[in-house]
Amino acid sequence: MSLSSKYFNVAAVFAATFVFAQSVFVGAGFTQPIFDDEAFPKPRQALSTDLDGDGTPDRVLVYALNRSFDILSYELGYGGGDFGEREAFIVPVNLSDFDSLALLPNGNVTLTWGCFACGRYHTHISLTLRLDQDRLQVIGYDQYYADRIYAAVFSCSVNLITGKAVVEADDIEQVLLTTPERATHLQDYRFESTPKACDALRKYDDAFMEEHFGDER
Repeated sequence: MSLSSKYFNVAAVFAATFVFAQSVFVGAGFTQPIFDDEAFPKPRQALSTDLDGDGTPDRVLVYALNRSFDILSYELGYGGGDFGEREAFIVPVNLSDFDSLALLPNGNVTLTWGCFACGRYHTHISLTLRLDQDRLQVIGYDQYYADRIYAAVFSCSVNLITGKAVVEADDIEQVLLTTPERATHLQDYRFESTPKACDALRKYDDAFMEEHFGDER
């Protein structure tokens, strides 16, 4: 089963969105739910930034949906505290020790999910998002994990505009690669996918760990 970040022209009750989350997960298609402000719960996190560059603050928000999914939405500001209709995406739940949303110096936003102390690893994945012609676009991908046995940290960072990637074993090596994937709109993004360049992380197996981090055990 796969999860794609189905896009909605937001307008429906939060309970209806729950049904959509389950249907998306099994690959069904549907129409848009409606977000009613009175019925909608408070966001778990909210950021203010100028997504469309018009000088008026916009909002990016994350809501808790269930044990598996969150909802990411954004609202374009009209000034005076007024905001336009939301667009919303069903995204993986964030169980990491990082905030779901972070604001970058250039005004772009990162969406993060992952899991803290889940078995052997701490893991988190971040997408860099920007608004492109009134649609959220995924322009960057970052994957990090820490091996709790060997106290080792590994990462894969991909610029989806240029296709350039960096795979790194912290304090050991840094490898420069390219990947065929390019920027895509969030509505088309598949959260279970990984850029091909990040397959290079597989080389950091137990034999590599023992050779380079064995003294850390």
